[in-house]
Amino acid sequence: TRLVKNLLNISKIEMGSLTLNKGLVKSDWLFDDCMTAVEGAAQKKKITIEKNLPDHFPSLFGDKELLKVGIINILGNAVKYTPEKGQMKFMLSENDDVAIFEVIDNGYGIPKEDLPHVFDKFYRSTDPRVTEQTGSGLGLALTSEIVRLHGGEIEVNSKVDEGSHFIIRLPKEEYHLGKQ
Repeated sequence: TRLVKNLLNISKIEMGSLTLNKGLVKSDWLFDDCMTAVEGAAQKKKITIEKNLPDHFPSLFGDKELLKVGIINILGNAVKYTPEKGQMKFMLSENDDVAIFEVIDNGYGIPKEDLPHVFDKFYRSTDPRVTEQTGSGLGLALTSEIVRLHGGEIEVNSKVDEGSHFIIRLPKEEYHLGKQ
């Protein structure tokens, strides 16, 4: 089901027909929803997830469901490619006019030659630890497109056998209740 949904979303993005249901997104709710989606899988592998949250949660203007898909793809990969009893960090912060979501793991890492291609459709590493896991090579491509459609940026830093660090920067949306 996930593969079909990813394919449909990517084809809609490519054709310019993906409709974004944009609205105000509370980043604390987005963070919690994404965390809830991967906690069970992390617990099965005895992976600890450290959460770092700001005192003030930035608001975003976007499609909450699509943003969840994108962030959950990153978190899901971190769980999938981190060995048992590994560690992860999921962080939310803000800087100037952007909200920053970060996922750091101490998993297998991504080889230097694979890094330029991780956001390409259907690209999968030839590392046996990666190929033994199920996957279509669409998750990061879709995440990259979702972030781009929201005016954001995504980057990855990684070292083999040390882990990966994904950073998603999304524009903040200030809102005020009542009359201005």
